[in-house]
Formats: sequence, structure tokens, C-alpha cells
Amino acid sequence: MELTVYRQAFKERPDGTIVYKGEDALPLVNDRLLLVADGLGGAAAIRHQNIRPELFDPALLPKVLFGQQYVGDIPPAFETYIRDSFFELFAVRDCYTDNVNNIKKSGYFASRIVAGIFLHIFLYNDPPFDCLGWIDHLSALPAEERRAQLQKEEEHLTSEVVEGLKQVAERAGLTYESAYSGLALLGTTLCLTLYRETEDGVRAVYLTAGDSRPYVWEESKGLRQLLPDEEGPDGGMTNYIRANNTEGIRIRCDFMTFRKPCILFNASDGCFDSKQFLSPMAFEKLLLDTAVISKSEKEMGERLTDFFKEHGRHDDSSTMAMKFFGYDSFESLQESAKKRLEALQEKYLEKMPDLLEYDYATGISLKPEEEKPAVPEGTAEPSPADETVLQLKRSLQEALFENYLHDYIAFPDRYVSED
Repeated sequence: MELTVYRQAFKERPDGTIVYKGEDALPLVNDRLLLVADGLGGAAAIRHQNIRPELFDPALLPKVLFGQQYVGDIPPAFETYIRDSFFELFAVRDCYTDNVNNIKKSGYFASRIVAGIFLHIFLYNDPPFDCLGWIDHLSALPAEERRAQLQKEEEHLTSEVVEGLKQVAERAGLTYESAYSGLALLGTTLCLTLYRETEDGVRAVYLTAGDSRPYVWEESKGLRQLLPDEEGPDGGMTNYIRANNTEGIRIRCDFMTFRKPCILFNASDGCFDSKQFLSPMAFEKLLLDTAVISKSEKEMGERLTDFFKEHGRHDDSSTMAMKFFGYDSFESLQESAKKRLEALQEKYLEKMPDLLEYDYATGISLKPEEEKPAVPEGTAEPSPADETVLQLKRSLQEALFENYLHDYIAFPDRYVSED
């Protein structure tokens, strides 16, 4: 079982043309990997006006970008993914330079090209890369040897991807225009999981750069973020893939193992940074509530997409790639989700029913307008007793959130699920 979420902001022109604004690549889940990449909309906001005309042709774009990687034809599945990834560009082929907002930013191209480079390396290379054998080899190594090998792989992959990005940029006419001095050329995050399912678990290699996140969910421990965001104190990213000023780029490689049943998924910040989430607990509860009310994983993905259409407007894109392991049916997953919801209710929400609906630090309510209590006109200022109650609630909310984070953060370099 698997699902993806792909939501983009858009505007409709008077002639009916849809202009998509997002930079996230098309998320992908298959029997080898999970992939999310979020093109930078600010740091890589170069608008590429003078791209090669062939990029507007669905039949030619894959050949321009990746045709030189193959002696013969591009593998059909790879060509289809690349073509589907650029449907937003094809939609504005007849009005690309009519308005500056129609011209795609560097981050848009970056996420899709980097996704293509990694798919070529691990899935569509000639000869094929033995992904499962590589994962098994890493699993068999002692921890120190595995870390040393992963470090070498980091250096190799970083060099290969940056060089590949530069080559594709040159072929496609994605140049650094002087008007955009100081910005990144083809800047993007990456969160790629290569996995091998075993009889009782999952072995996984994570390739990451930036602030797109890998997660695991288990009934006993709930949602866990597996790696830290690569951000500075000001929220700016300290590491991401790009084609200029390439010193210091690092594609991090981590090996992890998990016991089944579990859910692995990767998500861009257009999902987990929703203003509806006062805590990662709210993100977990959304996933569980959605699973319980859905009839299938397909419907679950559709419902999550609908949620982010409404509550993902802080970002132009929301993407997620999710894989379920060890569940013999969607119904068995739902039973597991119900048990975890009961645990959240007992441990947190019974202590504070509005824990995820009202921010006592800022006084902001997340309830729908029709559910908010009316405030009578001329209401007096809060009394000292009221202020004391509010302070107690602020302290309780803060303590409950901190307690949840104790389980949510899984930042040791290697995470191994426990019984």
C-alpha cells in the first residue's frame, strides 16, 4: 500500500489557462524508493525566461534533459515520469513570457531535474544499479565500516549530482541571469528513501539535503522525525542542492532499520509547516484521523490533498510520498490508527481538550469561525484570576508539547525501531 500527496497553488488566466505556482517535484513511491524534492522559491527565485524552446514540447523535453545519458531510447517509465513532472510548464507554453508570473523559477526546474538525476542513478541506469544488493551490503557491515562507506557515498553522490545538474542546465538554457545576482541557480531540497523490505522489517538508506523531512510512524511510538532540518537559527537553509556556489553542498546518507508494521514517508514543508499545526502532534493526528475515515489508501491520499488545498496556503506546494509496511489490509492499518488515537487522547487530549485548537502563547484559535465562542460587546478586561488560569494553561500546553517531542524527535544518526 502506498499514497502520494501533490498540491500546488495556481491562478486561472482570463483565457482559462491554469498557471501553477509551486516548485515541488512530482512525488514518487514505488517498490524501491520514496522521493520528495522541494525547489526553493525564495533563494532560487531566478525566473528563466530564455529556456530552449524544445522544453515546451512534451515529446522533446525528456530527450533535451536526459537523452545524453542513454545510447538508445530513454526507458519509457523514466520518460513518462519526467514528462509528467513538467506538465505545469507545458500548460503555459503559449503565454510563458506574457507575464512575469508565468515564467518558471529556478527552483521549479531544480527539483524536477534533481529528481530525474537520482532516478537515473538508482532505477534507470545502464547497466542497472543493484539497489537491493547495496542495501544488503550496508546492512551486513559493522557500524563504523558502514558509516565510512556512507561518507564516501556522500562525496561521490554530491559530486555526481552537482555536475549532472550543471550539464542539464547548460543543455536546457537554464542560465544565471545578471538581474538575479545573489540567488541560487537551480536550488532544491531532496528527501529520497531507498528501501528493502525484509520478512520482519525494512532496511532503508536516506539521501537528504535541506528541510524536507523523512518520517516513520509506528503504533507504539507514533510519529517520529528521523533527521533534523538543515536550517540556521533564522530559519534559512544551511544546506541544499544547487548548480552555483557549490562549495559546502552535502547530500547526507544515512542507513536505518525499522520493524514492521510501520509507515515510512517523506514530506515537504508545505505539509508539516501548516499553520493548523501547533505541534507535530497535530500533524500526526491529521494522518490518523484521515486514515480512520477513509475507505482506502487512495482515498486517504485524496483527503490529505484536499486538506492542504485549504490549510497549506503558507506554501505554494505540498508533497508527500508514503509507503505502508506490514499491514495485510487497509482495515488493519485503520485499527492500528484507532489504537494510537486512543493513546493520544488518554495521554494528552484528556488533560487539555483544546490542546491542538487554541494557542495559549499567542491567543490564536484554530477552530472554524462558526465554532468560536461569541465575545459579548463591552467585555471587561481579564481579571487577575483569569490571567492566572491562562498562565496555568500556557504552562500545561507547553509541558504537553515538550513531552510529545521527547518521542517525536529521533535524531541519533541511526534509528532502530525497538519492540
